[in-house]
Amino acid sequence: MPTPHTAGVLVDELLRRVRDPQATGLSREQALFVLSHAQRVTNAALAQVLSKETITLEPRRLIYQVSELPFGEHCVRPVAVKAGSTTIPPCPWRSLGQTNRRWFRAVGMPRLWSMIGRDLLVIYPAHGRRLDVEITFVKLTDMLINEDQTPELPDETYTVILDLAEGWVQIRNRLFSSAYAALGRAYGRLGIKRPSAPGSPVENPGAAPESAIALEGAPSGDES
Repeated sequence: MPTPHTAGVLVDELLRRVRDPQATGLSREQALFVLSHAQRVTNAALAQVLSKETITLEPRRLIYQVSELPFGEHCVRPVAVKAGSTTIPPCPWRSLGQTNRRWFRAVGMPRLWSMIGRDLLVIYPAHGRRLDVEITFVKLTDMLINEDQTPELPDETYTVILDLAEGWVQIRNRLFSSAYAALGRAYGRLGIKRPSAPGSPVENPGAAPESAIALEGAPSGDES
């Protein structure tokens, strides 16, 4: 496959892979939608596209909800925190209690950060005054809305993006063996658990495939 420079080339390759070059079963708009989510999943796993934002810590506040921060809607997960020129190291949040049983009341210069679940950011200890910190996070990549756009991820990730997209489309087409092969390639490159093997409930036409990802809001298009 030639090195793609626009989303349109990725759409062409996806349609070729699913044997629908004329886009009769899967519209080009739908293909863009699927590729957008494949790019997001790929970046969430590989952390290729990062962004940085500065927030101001509130006095004596320890926990922040990531989704409510100014950059929350664009953040997959924080990966680094800095206060001035000092990099604050991460730690598992449960270890905070081992360091100090009253960790949730401690006040001082931040020296650790942690995540509780996917949305609660802990910067420990709480600072006694307002303090600016820089958050580096994995970016939720932009949706591809036209074929002239350039995907945000580097060229070397296009194969895994296409593998994911192909797998999801083949699940939609109920071609589960083809979906398993495509998703197996993608998951292997991403280092995540492989989808259910052929012969499992994923091949039962009456069952919801375990490895399917619900893409709510996808353009309906003409599926004739």
